[in-house]
Amino acid sequence: WMGWAKNGQSAGTAGYSYRLEAVQIVLKTKGSAAPPATYRGATRQTASAYLEQADGVPVRSGIAKYSWAELKQLANLIAAAGSDSAGLAIAKRHKIVNSSGKLTGATKSMKVSGLGTAKVRIAGFRHDDKSDGSGKAGITFEFANVVGEGDIGRNRGIPWADCDMRSWLNLTYLEKLPQQVRSRIESVRKSTVVDTHFTDKRHWTVDYYVIGTTDDRLWLLSSNEVENDQEGSSYFRKGTEGSQYKVYADAKVTTSNYSFAIKKNATQATQWWLRSPAGFIGNAWKRVLEDGDIYPMVCDAGFEIGVSPGFCF
Repeated sequence: WMGWAKNGQSAGTAGYSYRLEAVQIVLKTKGSAAPPATYRGATRQTASAYLEQADGVPVRSGIAKYSWAELKQLANLIAAAGSDSAGLAIAKRHKIVNSSGKLTGATKSMKVSGLGTAKVRIAGFRHDDKSDGSGKAGITFEFANVVGEGDIGRNRGIPWADCDMRSWLNLTYLEKLPQQVRSRIESVRKSTVVDTHFTDKRHWTVDYYVIGTTDDRLWLLSSNEVENDQEGSSYFRKGTEGSQYKVYADAKVTTSNYSFAIKKNATQATQWWLRSPAGFIGNAWKRVLEDGDIYPMVCDAGFEIGVSPGFCF
């Protein structure tokens, strides 16, 4: 065999009237190295073209290039990995993180029935617990921008488990997602503060929180899942409503560095809901502001602002 040629380069000889004896065509991910000189490739007339694979799944150039079926395959592999580091190694081999193992916020588009095109990005790996107790969901996704506007609910003071927003996401919006996405979504267990006890109400000194759990296929992110270093009276302490997703950790999102959390509607940056109640007023919920910072104080549950859910494969 002669050496490899690619992307329009000449292969073989010219001007000698030599006949073509054989040819091998190999498909490789853009930018990757050619096969080695010892590559034997197609040795039968019925052989198919070669496509680089790892773990039994094709290797593509990023999340946008994978089908939803392939992403589900990767999610299953990552979920079954023996550790978080082993799961991340799978993600790295398949280029859904960068060469440093970081999530960059790269997106994949989907058609939402009656609502146009939405973009989602990977939020984390092996982060959320499956509702059936079988282990971790392999990949968590979140919508990169808001999918619409709505209120948490007109019934003030009720927890996430009973609010109108949760019902709308899991009963109405879920049905608008493409079947190839909807059919692969896992139900996961989410933790949310349902009550707050104070030792000193004058200074809003928190004694302890009461945590409730729900089993959701679609949900809003919590304040902990976006900015995990929150402490203090009007913030919830670390870990009460989950931990920070990798995409926000990799972007180094904190209470003083939060521009990555900016999300947009069709035209501009906008506020978006969290599932975290404000902690001291029953009808108030937390939101992310136009600049990406979390506003912990009063935002009435009846206000209509942006909605940006997450889901798991």
